[in-house]
Amino acid sequence: MNYLPFLFYEQLAAQLEWGDLNKLFSKLVPSTLTKVCRVHLENRQTISLRMLYTEGGQWMFSLFSSWKPGNRMLTDLTKYEYVDTIVVANRVNPFYCPSPFEDNAFYWKDSLEKILRILPRYLRRAEFRWNDTRNNDEFNRKFCDVFLGSGLASTPFVEVRIPHVSNQGAEFLKRQVSFQSLQKLQIGGTTPPAQWESSGSHIPDCIEELLWQPQLKHFSANYVCEVTPDIVRTLFLRWKSSKFSLDLYGNPTVAREVYKELDQWSFDSDDWSYDEWEQEGRLCRSWDLSKRKSHAGKIRFMVGLGRITIKGVRK
Repeated sequence: MNYLPFLFYEQLAAQLEWGDLNKLFSKLVPSTLTKVCRVHLENRQTISLRMLYTEGGQWMFSLFSSWKPGNRMLTDLTKYEYVDTIVVANRVNPFYCPSPFEDNAFYWKDSLEKILRILPRYLRRAEFRWNDTRNNDEFNRKFCDVFLGSGLASTPFVEVRIPHVSNQGAEFLKRQVSFQSLQKLQIGGTTPPAQWESSGSHIPDCIEELLWQPQLKHFSANYVCEVTPDIVRTLFLRWKSSKFSLDLYGNPTVAREVYKELDQWSFDSDDWSYDEWEQEGRLCRSWDLSKRKSHAGKIRFMVGLGRITIKGVRK
């Protein structure tokens, strides 16, 4: 059994976290395979990897674990440890906020290309967080292609937070949607990539497919160019029928169609309110709707000043 890679056992052991499968596991005849899976399940530990771009133009890396501090690098991880969070930050950014553990953490310098090449073998059900989604488009454009075009593109993530300035952004998202693993997606930044603009929307076509995938729990997108009635309907139906939250900003198209449906959705809700006002000489409208008590939650649609804002939360 030793010739099998440890990630093989990791994947099997992960399934045992589900209650029904755990019961089934206890009934299986003991074997080398089940024993090894049990060892991985009991011993595995999660690690966070922080990747910092410094003022000198170098990259520094740090591993953070609440259970095993020390001066360790990525290659020092044992077969029971895996990275479940990747955080990319730019220390040069004036808006940069250091994390609580940063001052006392051990950092090592290394080649970014090398780290990105070996990193996928240490990942499982990981989160990828690009912290500089705003106020630093130059940094995003310079490095986001490097990250999203690396081996990370072939790794399924459960959470992704990225700016939409990368030329690799749309292809990266298509790959992630095809894995059907994304539970949270946040697209930030101030400048959309050219290939998203050419399609008439800053949201790639694959996003609409993602919105219907049952594992998705949260969707957030800033500065989306056009929010079509179809996207509004999809978001509302997802929020209404499942544990789904959203936070979307963009420019609406065919707003009158949306108004009619919002009015109808209001009447179908347990509690709702409507308001309209003038701002900068233009009419603004807002709808606040709540779900039935058995599925508590609220959603707000606000249309005006050439943009639409949709916020849906679950209690």
